[in-house]
Amino acid sequence: GRPLGGFYGYISDGVDPQTGELMYRDVNDDGIISALDRTYIGDPNPDFTYGMTNTLSWKNFNLSFFIQGSQGNDIYNASRIETEAMFDGKNQATRVLKRWKEPGQITDVPKAGFAIKNSSYFVEDGSYLRLKNLEIGYTFRQREFLTKLGVQSLRLYLAGTNLLTFTSLDDYDPEKLSTDSRNDVHPNTRTYSFGVNVKF
Repeated sequence: GRPLGGFYGYISDGVDPQTGELMYRDVNDDGIISALDRTYIGDPNPDFTYGMTNTLSWKNFNLSFFIQGSQGNDIYNASRIETEAMFDGKNQATRVLKRWKEPGQITDVPKAGFAIKNSSYFVEDGSYLRLKNLEIGYTFRQREFLTKLGVQSLRLYLAGTNLLTFTSLDDYDPEKLSTDSRNDVHPNTRTYSFGVNVKF
């Protein structure tokens, strides 16, 4: 009765101040944490996706843009399994600076080398709004210096991709695969370009 691709595992109830390990909810209330306590912990399917594109013109100026987004989907941030457990020599996320270090410490990041279970600790809200493309240009038409060159029009433009992203995710591209635990898939890069269009 659940959506396809849903996440299944334990519900995390924070970090134990005494041990630094993650605590898990006793879903069936039998006094022990076992496989019987696994349950539905997230849905990767969005409630809806959206986008808007338009081109605006005023005199010789023009502006075009593309906005896209997703709302209501969960992401299983598998990259945190390696970056927060700290069981290898790779670069780590800045979240580990808040990790548990001694008994009694209150934090939401478990100790280095904590026991890993498939749990809601790694599930995050994947909703986002992104300015995917933006281009602004100016067109020179029927100017004397263009006529001398045999040019009908000359357009200069500046464009960018992935310029702004609004999301609650930290250090993670919401368009990446949520199962990318080894960071094999690189996030979308922010790029800028400048161009000239000439019409003879």
